[in-house]
Amino acid sequence: MLVMPAKKVVVLFDLDGVLATSDIAFDLFKANGLGQRYKAESSKIADAVNAGKDFNGQKAYAGQTVNYMLNVALQKGLIITEGSMMKLASEAKLMRGSKSLITALKKNQNVKDIFIISNTYKPAADVIAKRLGIPQKNVFATNLHIEKGRVAFTYPHACGGCHKAKVVDLISALTKTSLNQMVAVGDSITDIGMMEKVVKGGGLGIAFNANNDLLKKKPDVIYAGRSLKPAYGLVNTFATKGHLGIKKIVTRNIRLRKAVGIPMTIIGRPFLFRSGVKNAKAAKKSSLYRAKVRTKKIARLR
Repeated sequence: MLVMPAKKVVVLFDLDGVLATSDIAFDLFKANGLGQRYKAESSKIADAVNAGKDFNGQKAYAGQTVNYMLNVALQKGLIITEGSMMKLASEAKLMRGSKSLITALKKNQNVKDIFIISNTYKPAADVIAKRLGIPQKNVFATNLHIEKGRVAFTYPHACGGCHKAKVVDLISALTKTSLNQMVAVGDSITDIGMMEKVVKGGGLGIAFNANNDLLKKKPDVIYAGRSLKPAYGLVNTFATKGHLGIKKIVTRNIRLRKAVGIPMTIIGRPFLFRSGVKNAKAAKKSSLYRAKVRTKKIARLR
C-alpha cells in the first residue's frame, strides 16, 4: 500500500466568526452609535461585490466596510482609540475549542506555522491572537495609523477579499510554502479571496459555519458545528494523507450521520459535507449552526 509522505502545512485562520464569536468592528461602531449604519453599508457593499460594481468611487471589495465606516466616524468627529479596540478584543468570547485547537496544532510536527488573516483592525486582532498563543508577527489585519493612542486615518484598504488573497501569496513567500501545503479556514464573504487562492492552488479550504456568500465558492469541506476543535483532524489528515484522506473522513461522517439518523451534534460530532452544486441541504444546515454559534448582531460583511 502506497503511503503519502507527510507534508508540513501552514494553517490560515480568519478571526471574527472563526477563532472568536464577536465581530469587533461591529461592536466598535455599535458602541459609537453607528451600529445600524454599519449593517446598512455592509449590505450595500456585499451587494456591490456580488454584482461586480463600485462603491464609494472604487471597485467594491469584501471587507471594505471596516475602512469606509471608520472614515465616516472620523469625519463625524468621533474619537476612536486604539485602547477601545483592544478592550473589545480582550472581552470577546473565543470560539469554543479554538484555544485548544491552536495549542494542538502548535504541537503537531506536521504543522509548519499558524497565521491569522483578518479583516478586523490590527490592534484588536493582536489581542485575540495573544490570547490564543499566536505571535503578533503572524497576524495580518486591517492596519491603522495611530497617533497618541487615537486613530488618525486609515490605510487605503482593509484586509478583506482580494487583499486577503495577496496576504496568502505573501505568507507563501515568507514561509517558503507552496499553496498546496496550505489550509484556509473562513466563514464569510471576506474570506473568499483567501479561500479561492488556497483551493485553486491545491490546498485545503474549510468553510466553518459559513454563510452562503462563501459556500457558493465551493470550498473543499463545509464544516458546521459548535466547536472549532474537530478541525484538528482535518488539518492533520490533509498533512498526512492529502485530499484523498479528507474525502474518506467526510464520506465516513456522512454515512455515520445517516446510520444514526439524528443530528450528529447531539452526540458531539460536527457535520461535514463535500462542497459542490448538490449541497443545498449542507448550506441550510450550515446556516442553522451559524445562527446558533454566532449572535444575530453579526453583520453580513465585515
